[in-house]
Amino acid sequence: MCGMFSGCNSLTSLDVSNFKTDNVTDMTYMFDDCYELKTIYVGEGWNTNAVQSADNLFKDCWNLVGGKGTKYIYQGEGIEFAHIDGGENNPGYFTAGPMLLSITNLPSKYEYIEGEQFSADGGILTVIYKNFDTETIELSKTKITGFNNTKLGEQKLTASYLGLETTFNVKVVAKSPVSVDIKALPTEIEYATGQDFTIDGGVLTVTFNNGTTEDIALTSDNVDVNTSKILIYNSIGTVTLLINNVEESNRITLKPGVYTGVLITRNGRKTFRVAVKYNPKQHTP
Repeated sequence: MCGMFSGCNSLTSLDVSNFKTDNVTDMTYMFDDCYELKTIYVGEGWNTNAVQSADNLFKDCWNLVGGKGTKYIYQGEGIEFAHIDGGENNPGYFTAGPMLLSITNLPSKYEYIEGEQFSADGGILTVIYKNFDTETIELSKTKITGFNNTKLGEQKLTASYLGLETTFNVKVVAKSPVSVDIKALPTEIEYATGQDFTIDGGVLTVTFNNGTTEDIALTSDNVDVNTSKILIYNSIGTVTLLINNVEESNRITLKPGVYTGVLITRNGRKTFRVAVKYNPKQHTP
């Protein structure tokens, strides 16, 4: 193992907890010049019983700290520090490798609306190390994979930390509209008696419960017009808008004159004006 990690000066942590060193005789310069290295994890297989040469084992590892807080000491570069840190009574530069990762507290948020971003807030994990020390960490400090805010239903997410993994579930539900506003009027807002009604050209802005908005162009393809002919007396034309299964109705009183169309929504009444011309040739007393 002579010079194995020598010069790896961009390393900040190193996990050698699966190494078995019973037969290793030379550890000279093994971690030499690892300037940024802060943590070295080792496991039960690490021992230095057979080592015969270990000069400058930790040379210039200025940022190295053991699991109990022992900091690198100038000229403290030899094999006497090549063990799991035991604190003031038995200082070392190593940290016991992780053995088990488990969820102590689930994240505060379980259900997400389609399009919403994942939040790790409230999530707490417990790490159990091979010397049976424990550490509590926030879920936000782990790598989270598996979340898809466009896929509806329950999802299993994976939290990864120090080579260990644990899972938890969240649920994504469909977004739904909470309000509708008129962004643009239909192109035709003035009609002669008997003329076909058209919604083309109108645009609605729909606000959803995840805070997003979407503009919906109103056309004969996406609006169900139950009564298309405009009559001269007290007939009523009704346009039903189906937006994500939320039904919005636009009721227009169709007599000659200028009238107000009313878009009925969950959050109030939105209005626009429609003119219906009187055509005496089509009028039958």
